Amino acid sequence: MKISYMLVNHSSLGLSMPIGAAWHWIHQVDDEKHMRSVLERLKRITHEGWLTVANLRINQRECSNALLENTFAFKVPVLYDQTIAPKRIIHLHEDDEEENLQQA
Repeated sequence: MKISYMLVNHSSLGLSMPIGAAWHWIHQVDDEKHMRSVLERLKRITHEGWLTVANLRINQRECSNALLENTFAFKVPVLYDQTIAPKRIIHLHEDDEEENLQQA
């Protein structure tokens, strides 16, 4: 299953991304534990980095009801805007996820 979203820096307070930049993240999620980990990390990053989540998409065809229930606990505002053009696209797979997260 895939989880896709953009992180957008609309403020001058976030230092992890350039001001006005949008980065598109694509995660390949295999199970409920992995999905919960991605969503918890997303909550933490948006709060600590003053970032906005945009265009959150979850491939629902491949996921079970148990996995979808985790998305309802995700209480971060999401902006849906098709005009946002990402400056960077990051594909994360299970094997290299920790390495990529430390570099971001």
